Amino acid sequence: ALRDSMAKETSAFIDHLFWEGDGSVRSLLTSDHAFADQSLATLYGIPGVTSATPVRVQHLPGQRAGILTQASFLTLNAHTDQTSPVHRGKFVRERLLCQQLSSPPPGVDIIIPPVQLGMTTRERFAIHSTDPFCAGCHKLMDPIGFGFENYDGIGRYRTTEGDEAIDARGEIVDTASNTPFNGVVELAAGLADSERVHECIARHFLS
Repeated sequence: ALRDSMAKETSAFIDHLFWEGDGSVRSLLTSDHAFADQSLATLYGIPGVTSATPVRVQHLPGQRAGILTQASFLTLNAHTDQTSPVHRGKFVRERLLCQQLSSPPPGVDIIIPPVQLGMTTRERFAIHSTDPFCAGCHKLMDPIGFGFENYDGIGRYRTTEGDEAIDARGEIVDTASNTPFNGVVELAAGLADSERVHECIARHFLS
């Protein structure tokens, strides 16, 4: 039911960024506002929105920043029953840092760790760092993707998963310097300062 609202937000956000805003990478990644109709505003926890079409509203402090926290991005990079640190981390690695990752080795059985009561996503996906067939690539994706765990499979902000507090600490490894962060707002600010990210987005835009 929220699909169209999510798509309309991203379209309105990009239109505003380029034609009314400054068109910068920093604004793309760190803007403090959303374009939400009533349905999407309810998902975001923003009160007072009654419009059936997207209107510009301020994000709740500390919860969201730019395109990486929009429900459209978060939903597309998740599974039907859970989040996906792999997909979310892979997007940052390939689309914002322009570092292409290898395909899984032949014969590797790609299994999504099933949801289990009493275990967080971070705990379930720990197998990727201990399996030698997985660790090489997953160390480049998962530590980034764990930083998105404050957002569930459809982008709703959360502070707990089940009864456990969310640990949204992450790290970008194997770049000029390993960069730790806590949550996507902090990640987005760091990416906005990165010359590599500016060059990468310019390359995608040009192509």
